Amino acid sequence: MSQMLVQAGNQHAARLLSLAEQAEIGKLSPWEPAPVPVVLRVHPAFVGLFRPADQQVIAAQFDRVRKWGHSGNHQVSIAPVLADPFVRNDLGSGTDAMQLRDEIAETLWEVSATKLPDVCRAFGLEDGDVDEAMASKRAYVRSRTSDYTLDQLCQLGSRVVEQHYRPRLWGLLQVHAGRRTGVDSPFKNLIFAADGPKPELVLTDALSNTIEISKNGEFCLVYDRGLDPSGLSWRQLVTWWTETHAEPGTSEQEAGRQLYLRLRRSLDRDRKPSDPPGPERQVFRAYGELLNDHGFDLPALIPQVYLH
Repeated sequence: MSQMLVQAGNQHAARLLSLAEQAEIGKLSPWEPAPVPVVLRVHPAFVGLFRPADQQVIAAQFDRVRKWGHSGNHQVSIAPVLADPFVRNDLGSGTDAMQLRDEIAETLWEVSATKLPDVCRAFGLEDGDVDEAMASKRAYVRSRTSDYTLDQLCQLGSRVVEQHYRPRLWGLLQVHAGRRTGVDSPFKNLIFAADGPKPELVLTDALSNTIEISKNGEFCLVYDRGLDPSGLSWRQLVTWWTETHAEPGTSEQEAGRQLYLRLRRSLDRDRKPSDPPGPERQVFRAYGELLNDHGFDLPALIPQVYLH
């Protein structure tokens, strides 16, 4: 199922799914319309990494694998693994640095001893010989990271996990990134609605999801505020626009009108001015009518998203 998620372009959800140590799946029944519950059990440290959108994506894959004639068969929830008093707790003990150092060593333990010195050298670790690696591969790696700071271990871990994937190492890096940024979700950037050439993006720090717009940044909008559990509303988007783009003293209603017109400019850009409105503008116009009828607390409709 993780491979199916990757093929569908949902690598983040695939990595989250790999953190699941157990899956409790209810029975499919043609007579019961209610969704089948799926409980994914993960280490308690990783429970907060799963956002509702991620759970929906994973549930959709369960629907594909265990289809019963209609969509929405499964509903995914996340719960901590039940503690086993007879099993050693191999995650969650010690400082963040100790946990990361151990997980990096466990990840590189999969490399053969004859290749380990070269692999470590490629990651910028101190040189060594095969005999030392043969004695203990874990000790070989730990001794070369013993004086690394937490930030250095995070930088090393993010490089290691991309080439030698290990779920627990990836999960620890995500947990620490959330602590460092002060948020529980990986939401860091929303780049959208270019009214000119599309932006060109560069990932400068994979661990903290630091994005730079290397070209055409003047044509797009960037929302970089956090999300609350209910998501992003049109009112929140208007508040952001008022504080970052509108003239001082602009009313909420006028700021909303300005934002709506600015977003509309990014739509149907491949159509001639003489052409009738395309589907993008028709959908956005219908959304504007809903705002008039129901107010600004509706979920925001974000056009032309280049990065989320």
